[in-house]
Amino acid sequence: MPLIYDDPTHSYAWRGRGKSLRLIPSVTTILKDAGVSDMSFVTPEGLERGTRVHATIAYKIYKKQKAGHDGWVAGTHQPFANSALKFLADVNAKVEAVESMIFNRELWYAGRVDLVCEFNGRRWLIDWKLNEGWRSPHVGPQLAAYKHAWNAAHKPSRHIDRVACVQLTETNYTFRAVDPSDEIANWHTFLRAREKVRNERDS
Repeated sequence: MPLIYDDPTHSYAWRGRGKSLRLIPSVTTILKDAGVSDMSFVTPEGLERGTRVHATIAYKIYKKQKAGHDGWVAGTHQPFANSALKFLADVNAKVEAVESMIFNRELWYAGRVDLVCEFNGRRWLIDWKLNEGWRSPHVGPQLAAYKHAWNAAHKPSRHIDRVACVQLTETNYTFRAVDPSDEIANWHTFLRAREKVRNERDS
């Protein structure tokens, strides 16, 4: 797959036939640059903790650790990962994908899906959010963009039925499903953001 992800900079690129790289904006970058989300309150320490929690969850699910992440499974972020595992056990989830890259070539955006799993007869796209992160106005459009990119890349039998974020704390979790009636509006919000960012970069 010619899609490349650079972990230290959290950036995506597409390797063309001539081996040249073309940068691809991420879903979160598009929403931030369009003013849909305000990330000014997010500290480098908070971003680092989020990265470590996600890596620990992936490790605990697949028992496979990424190079350079040695020791992450034993830090202060581990209780958040344990809350994620509690959620998966409580709903008896069948995990299909973890930390999976998505790419919408038509609209030229990429991202990383935290989790795709099945439970209660539906396939869910799940995004982990720490503490109060689920309250951000960009969450709905973010999940809509992920869902559309995933469905565009997979046959109908693997399409996402619903999206949700799971709020993780150090002691528990809260499952917060997006109302299906809001998904169209969320998708249109992302489309407007994508168009705004594209126009500003082209001007």
